Amino acid sequence: MTPLEVTPKQNQHSTVVGNINSIRMVFSEKQKIRKTIFDGWLTFTAVSFEYEENIAIESKRIIHEFINSSQDFAIADKIAEGISINLLNEKGIQENIKSFNFGPYRRNEIKTEDYNLLNQEVFTKKIVEIISNCNEENKNQKEYKDFTSLVLESLESKNNAKKEFYFLNPDKNIVSDNTVFSLEYYFCGFILDRNDNTLTVIQLDDK
Repeated sequence: MTPLEVTPKQNQHSTVVGNINSIRMVFSEKQKIRKTIFDGWLTFTAVSFEYEENIAIESKRIIHEFINSSQDFAIADKIAEGISINLLNEKGIQENIKSFNFGPYRRNEIKTEDYNLLNQEVFTKKIVEIISNCNEENKNQKEYKDFTSLVLESLESKNNAKKEFYFLNPDKNIVSDNTVFSLEYYFCGFILDRNDNTLTVIQLDDK
């Protein structure tokens, strides 16, 4: 994978299994921006999806349906059928289990109230705080400055008073024992544009 990857809209649509108010939603990937810094110390990803609008669906329910859909989202380690993991049980015998996560969290324990509505300034500040968690020598490097500029430009392009910014903020007790993500360097947010029927998933991680 190159340090910066921009993928245009795909022609193939991904159908979500799961109904809200008896209406099946369809999410189609529109664009993906992905950039890493310092050999994978941090990765920023912004993936936009188009969806079929229904004014009866609450915003948080759209996000919740995406997380719990049959659509894989490997960036957040979300595989609908689960990820197979080999572990030793209490008797020292190796067992194969299935892990069902979204980011560092157990997917089936994420609730709609775990999506915190923020203004854009606070949303951006949370991301910048994670990026800034490195030494001054690194901050002076061109790679760091280019990375930060791309992140800010990506978020600024979403600047619209009619867009909604949500931060995934569940209780820490639903962190999966099998996660590869560090909470200290993990951020997941959602930008919802109901005028344009677009859901953008923003993720910052050290995976």
